[in-house]
Amino acid sequence: MKIGICFKDTHEAKILSSEIEEFLRERGIDVFFPEKDGVEKDSLILSLGGDGTLLRAFHFAFPYDVPILGINLGSMGFLTDVEKEDVFSSLEKLLSGKFWIEERVVVECELKRGGKNLGKFYSFNDFVIARDIFSPIIVLEIFVDGKFAGTIKGDGAIVSTPNGSTAYSLSAGGPIVSPRSEVYILTTLCSHKLTSRPLVLSDKEKLSITLINSPGETYFIEDGRKREILVSGDYMQFFRSKRNAKLVRLKEKNFYDVLNSKFHWGD
Repeated sequence: MKIGICFKDTHEAKILSSEIEEFLRERGIDVFFPEKDGVEKDSLILSLGGDGTLLRAFHFAFPYDVPILGINLGSMGFLTDVEKEDVFSSLEKLLSGKFWIEERVVVECELKRGGKNLGKFYSFNDFVIARDIFSPIIVLEIFVDGKFAGTIKGDGAIVSTPNGSTAYSLSAGGPIVSPRSEVYILTTLCSHKLTSRPLVLSDKEKLSITLINSPGETYFIEDGRKREILVSGDYMQFFRSKRNAKLVRLKEKNFYDVLNSKFHWGD
C-alpha cells in the first residue's frame, strides 16, 4: 500500500504529518506527498486539516480514482472521518483493512469561450460564478437540458453538489441535501428578484449558464480556488461526472447526527 499525506500549512499539521510518516514507514508503508511527488493509482491519501484541506486533497486524488481519509484538525470538519486524538488507532484500523469506501457525487463543468474549450473542471463541493465586490451586478442566462429556465441578475450563482449543500450554498439560502442524493443544486447569489429561489436538479439533467453581461470582473471558482476570470459570452455546462469521489470510512457516521452536532439543525 502507498499512502499520501496532504496537510494544512500550520505548525500542528506539519508536526502530525511527520509523526504519521514515521508511523507508516515503520510498518513498511511507502509514503508520498502529493504536492511534491504527484499521485499514483492504487494509493490512498490522508488529509490533515479541515474541510478545505480535504477539498485540496480531492483535486489530487480524483484524476487517479484514489480514496481520501480526512483527519480533522480544523474547526468544522464536516467532511472528515477521524479526530486528532484518534489518529493512530484509526491508522491501525486502516492498515488492517477495517474500512470501507463511501462514494460521493462530483459535478463536472465544461467552460467555453467563443466556441473554444477553456477546460474541464471538477467539484466535490461547488462551483461559484461571482462578480468582484466592486463590480456592477452581472446577468446570467440559465438553460436546463437545452430549454430556457430563466435569467439571473445579481452577484452570481453557486452550482453545488450534495456535499457542498452545507457549505457556501447553505449560507446563500440553499437547501440542505443528503449526501446520498443523486442531485445537484443551483443557488443564486443576492439575486435582484424576490422570486429567485434555489433549484434542485436531477443528476440526469444538464445545466447551462451563459454570462450575458459582465461590466466588471467576474470569477469562475472551483471548490474555493479561482480558476478563470470570465468575460461576457462565456458558456458553462454543468453535469454529473461519470466518476464519484471516494472517501475512506472507518466508522458509521450518520449525516443527521453530524448536522446536529456541527450546525445545531434540530436544536
